[in-house]
Amino acid sequence: KIAKECEGRLALAERLTIGLASEYERWGAEIDELKKIQGTMIGDVLLSASFVSYIGAFGSNFRIDLCEHHWITDLQSRGIPLTPNVDVVKLLTKEAHIAE
Repeated sequence: KIAKECEGRLALAERLTIGLASEYERWGAEIDELKKIQGTMIGDVLLSASFVSYIGAFGSNFRIDLCEHHWITDLQSRGIPLTPNVDVVKLLTKEAHIAE
C-alpha cells in the first residue's frame, strides 16, 4: 500500500517537473521578446501617446501624414529609438479589434 502511494506521488512529481520545464522554455522565449521590445519602447510609447493626445480625432490621411512625415522623422533625428515601420494603430489596438 505504501509503495503504491509513493508511486502515485512520484508520477505526480514527474508530471509537475515536465510541466515546469515547458513553462521555463516559454518564459525564456517571452524574456527574449521583451528584451527586444525594450530598446524601442520609449519611441513607440512617445509616438502612441502623441497620437492619442493630439491626432486621434482626425482623419486617417492627416494622421498618417503627421505621424510618418513629421513625428517619426523628428524622433529619428533626435536619436530616439522606435520600432522600424511602426504602425501606431497596431500598437494601440489588438488584431481582433482591427478586424472588426
